[in-house]
Amino acid sequence: MAEIMNKVEERVTKLTKRGIVAEFKEFVNRGNVVDVAVAFVMGAAFKTVVDSFAGSEKSPGILGGLIGAIFGGQQPDFSKKVVSINGSDIPLGAFATASMNFFFVALVL
Repeated sequence: MAEIMNKVEERVTKLTKRGIVAEFKEFVNRGNVVDVAVAFVMGAAFKTVVDSFAGSEKSPGILGGLIGAIFGGQQPDFSKKVVSINGSDIPLGAFATASMNFFFVALVL
């Protein structure tokens, strides 16, 4: 037990001497962490553009408007479409909307 405590104490001493902040800065500068962070932020920002095109839970989007204009003037809202099987509801509309959003993001990226 004393041996384990000594190892823990050595490690804590080493960390405090060097500094956790210094180790974190080294980690960030070593890899492509900044590139990944920028890509993450850009992807999150681009999601709003895709939602406005493909639609979201709130509105059918531009694509829904185009479909409505072509096929009779009504904007389809697939987000609330549910299929019931043996009393269990399967939200296919939400899945279709999320799949379209993913497809458009993957297409652009």
